[in-house]
Amino acid sequence: MVFGLPTRVMATLLLILTMAAAGCSQGDLTHKTDSSVQKTGVRVAAADIQQLLPETVGQGKPVIVDFYSQFCLACQQLKPKLEKLTAKHPELTVVRLDVQNPRPEDEPVIKAFKATTVPYVAFIDGQGHIHKELLEDVPVEELEAAALAIIKPSPSAQAQ
Repeated sequence: MVFGLPTRVMATLLLILTMAAAGCSQGDLTHKTDSSVQKTGVRVAAADIQQLLPETVGQGKPVIVDFYSQFCLACQQLKPKLEKLTAKHPELTVVRLDVQNPRPEDEPVIKAFKATTVPYVAFIDGQGHIHKELLEDVPVEELEAAALAIIKPSPSAQAQ
């Protein structure tokens, strides 16, 4: 017992505090084994994505949807990387949606993607197909590779 609490309870509290200090959520542990893992159970149909994002995907333009929270350290680290990416590739658009304080018009997108764990970044081509989903801060090279995949989708993705 530590501070009058069972060791197991203290270990859990220590883990939660450590994760919070690192900008992580519980979902970070339960949903990923590496940065390229798909969100479990989340599939949004391409037609639904086109309706949810009419100014980008609805117009055939690739988009990166960045679900974030202002209190998420990893989210804040991703933001300048995504800004540099769109500066380098102006045909890309980044849509940032604050899951903690969403605007009314953003709520349907957040609900459709079941964006409860942040960071959550979805790379979507102009036809509405999700090519990659990230659940953590990653090197800029990995962001670049994911971006190129939605700018120039593979033939197999185009056939879907």
